[in-house]
Amino acid sequence: MAKCTVGVQLIIFGNRVQEDLAGVLDEVAAAGFQAVETGFLASQIGGAEFKKMLDARGLKHVGAHTGGQQLDEIDQIISWLGETGGTDVPVSDLATRELSPEVYKKMAARLNAAGEKCRAAGITLSYHNHNWEFGLIDGQIGLEVLYQMTDPNLVKACIDTYWVRDGGSDPAAFVKKHAARLRILHAKDSFLEERGKRSFAPVGQGVLDFPGIVKAMEKSAAPWVVVEEDGPREGKTAAQECATSRKYVKDVLKM
Repeated sequence: MAKCTVGVQLIIFGNRVQEDLAGVLDEVAAAGFQAVETGFLASQIGGAEFKKMLDARGLKHVGAHTGGQQLDEIDQIISWLGETGGTDVPVSDLATRELSPEVYKKMAARLNAAGEKCRAAGITLSYHNHNWEFGLIDGQIGLEVLYQMTDPNLVKACIDTYWVRDGGSDPAAFVKKHAARLRILHAKDSFLEERGKRSFAPVGQGVLDFPGIVKAMEKSAAPWVVVEEDGPREGKTAAQECATSRKYVKDVLKM
């Protein structure tokens, strides 16, 4: 396994990303993270300015998580990342809720085209799963259908552990099976054994087997592990939750 850089997805900070980006980055750095993954923030802050903010805090930019509709803006995303130092574009899409070969074929074509542009610019595009891609298309897991329809040199895997489990698969087994394609591991935990109910937890505080998941990455060259918690628990701040996750990843997972 390659040595991974540990980042955090800023979604946990909610509107503070727009209202107090400097304060958010201060808290991320204080928690001991090495990088951040953002959305496409070009309308909020220029890439060069954002890079200065990151550099001042010793942080790297993983890249910009986008939705399928934003693939139409891939040239602008690439340009912005060229200024921030970001290297990745993880993409998720709501259209793939419709489990049909036609929908997945259309999405695969769009991903391949965007991935080609990214590769030419030295950036890596990956597909970020949710739970719905684990439904079946002609007896096969939808996400694996999408993998088969896309060029592995152009479209990598951003595997979200929470959503793999919520979709009914075993995260460690899925990571091991697709280790060669893995680019970003989204480390996301759940408090509940039951699937289908939203219960996001700091990494290591829930039911997912993260030591097993990390072991499954042994043959992966993935450079990024990104902690993701969609929102803090009631009574906890985003900074507290991030610090809890970071301590577990450092002390237990040795990253």
